[in-house]
Amino acid sequence: MTKTDLYRRVLEDLRVVAVGESAPAEYVQLVAERYISLYNTMVEKHIVSWGVTEDIPDEAALAVTAALAFVSAIPFNKPANPAVGAIALTAAQGGPSWAERQLRALLTTPYVYTRACPEYF
Repeated sequence: MTKTDLYRRVLEDLRVVAVGESAPAEYVQLVAERYISLYNTMVEKHIVSWGVTEDIPDEAALAVTAALAFVSAIPFNKPANPAVGAIALTAAQGGPSWAERQLRALLTTPYVYTRACPEYF
């Protein structure tokens, strides 16, 4: 997913623009600034595998969209659900969010069972 598609999708999810409608440049700029901030947070939490200037991998697109919609909701006076999109929630705050769990799952390697051979001396 390109960043342009990401920004448009976030604005559509927040219902700031209608599906297929072009977004005003100032709205896109606001979401782009929020993406940089979100990306830096995700880097600190070690849950990204792509560069800030690169496209978002397709398997991470939904989680990144949810997280970016969460951090972009307040400037547009829209409700936001931290259980879905917040990054870096503590357990006391109900974390980790769905988006953070999805991103972490993408970075983990699947467990492959192999038998351990005992060594006798």
